[in-house]
Amino acid sequence: MEISIDGLKGIDLFRNIELKKVPTELEGAQIKEFLPGSIILSPENENRSIYFLLSGQLGVHLESPDSRMLRTIEPGDCVGELSLIEDINPSAYVLAREPSRLLKLSNKTLWEMVFDDGRIAKNLLSIISKRLLHNTQLILQEQTQSRQLEQFAMVDGLTGIYNRRWFDKAMNRHLSRYKRCRETFTLCMADVDHFKHYNDNYGHQAGDVALSTLSKVLSENIRPTDFAARYGGEEFAIILPDTRVENAEIVAARLCNAVKQARIVMSDGKDLPSITISMGIAQMCPAYTPANLIEAADKQLYQAKQEGRDRFCTDFSK
Repeated sequence: MEISIDGLKGIDLFRNIELKKVPTELEGAQIKEFLPGSIILSPENENRSIYFLLSGQLGVHLESPDSRMLRTIEPGDCVGELSLIEDINPSAYVLAREPSRLLKLSNKTLWEMVFDDGRIAKNLLSIISKRLLHNTQLILQEQTQSRQLEQFAMVDGLTGIYNRRWFDKAMNRHLSRYKRCRETFTLCMADVDHFKHYNDNYGHQAGDVALSTLSKVLSENIRPTDFAARYGGEEFAIILPDTRVENAEIVAARLCNAVKQARIVMSDGKDLPSITISMGIAQMCPAYTPANLIEAADKQLYQAKQEGRDRFCTDFSK
C-alpha cells in the first residue's frame, strides 16, 4: 500500500522533518492492516521492526493476550522500538483493539534513516526516553495499586510485589526464551536473617512492616527489566534477565547494603531495628530446569547463612 505524506503527519519520528522527502527513504517500509484482536507483537516471537500507528488503537498486555491491559497505543505512537534496539523479544503482547493501520519499518530501514538524518536520530532517542519514563511510571503505579492487582492472583497482598504464582510462570517463560535464543538469566534467592527472632522480639506486625520495607528496597534497587517476587514467608526471589553471575554479584552487593541501611518504621512512627538479608546466586545453564536453578540458588543462600549472614554466595555451574 502506498505511503502518503498525509499519513506520516503526527508521527514523532518525523517531527521537524520535511515530509515530502520522507517517502523516498521509506522504500523498505510497509503499511499493515490489522483486525481487532490481531496480535502485532508477542514475547514468543522475535521482532525486527518498529510499528507506527496511523489509525485505530492498540492495547498492551503483559502476561497473556487475555490479561489485564496495561495501556493503549494511540495514532502517532509506536511499538516494538525497545525490543528492536535491544535485539530481544518483546516484553509484552500488543493487540489491535479496533481496525488499525500501521507503518512497519524494518530494522534495516530504520537505521538507514537514523544514520542519514540526525533529526530522525534525535526523534528516535526522544521516543525511547519517553517510553522508558512511561514504563517506570507504570511500575510505580502498580506498587501503589496492589489491592487492585490482587484480583489477578499475581501480587502478594502484604508486600505489593509479585507472588509465588507469578514467579513460577515467569521462570517457565524465561526458560523457554533461554532454550529458544540462549538469552541467559540469573536468579537470586534472598532470605531475611534471624527473622523468627525478629518476630518473637518485636511482634508479627513489626515483621510484616519489615517484609514490606524489604520489598520496597528490592524493587527500588533493581532495573525496570528485573523482577522481584515474594517466594514464601521471609524468602524472596529476584530474576535478572540477560545477566550473568558476575553482574548479578554487583546487584546482590547493592541489595544487601540497601536493605541494611533502610529504615523500618511502624505506622505510628516508631522506628524498628534494621534487618539484613543473605542471598544465593545461580545462573541458568543448559543442564538446569527452573527447579534446578532454584535449588542451586537456595544452596548458595544456605552457604551464605553458614558463613555468617548479611552476604551472598554464588554458584558458578555452567
